[in-house]
Amino acid sequence: AAQGPTAAEKFKNIQILKDMPADQLQPSMQYITAALGVQCDFCHIVNQFDKDDKRNKKTAREMMQMVNTINQRDFE
Repeated sequence: AAQGPTAAEKFKNIQILKDMPADQLQPSMQYITAALGVQCDFCHIVNQFDKDDKRNKKTAREMMQMVNTINQRDFE
């Protein structure tokens, strides 16, 4: 089956979830907002999602990278 573009191919400034299928990025972000009990604007500037102006976005990226590192290092 043909696979669509990755998140990095379709969206600007994707740094952590680069290899995720682009069509899974929005549902993943919706999951994160629900889990944290926040809205998109907690981390993002609405309608300018590629901007890095908010500290919470940097923190979220650092936490995602930390989880990726732990998973790669400690789990097979």
